[in-house]
Amino acid sequence: MSDLLNMELINSLPQPLWVSKNGKDWWWPVYDIDVQTGLIRIDVCGKLQADHLCEWSYVRDDAQVIHAPDTFYLEDDSPLLKCGCGEFGEANYFANDEPRFICGGRWCMP
Repeated sequence: MSDLLNMELINSLPQPLWVSKNGKDWWWPVYDIDVQTGLIRIDVCGKLQADHLCEWSYVRDDAQVIHAPDTFYLEDDSPLLKCGCGEFGEANYFANDEPRFICGGRWCMP
């Protein structure tokens, strides 16, 4: 069985990771991730709950950058957006909803 999730991308993010359904009220810490199946276990009030990563709307890393869960899949179908510097890249969002792009390893504005 091959991997469903991009473990290199997941490991490159500042840990711990948090997930949320609406990105505002509740953030749940991710306990572990199974890259083959896309299952995650989250800590809900001291108990572990298993879910698929795709069932969550937002993933936040320890640097407070919010990522779309779709970007963690190896066969990501999300479109690349054009940044202010003219390059194409993935848009990431800070917790205050300001879009930022990663272009050539640096943060850019749209």
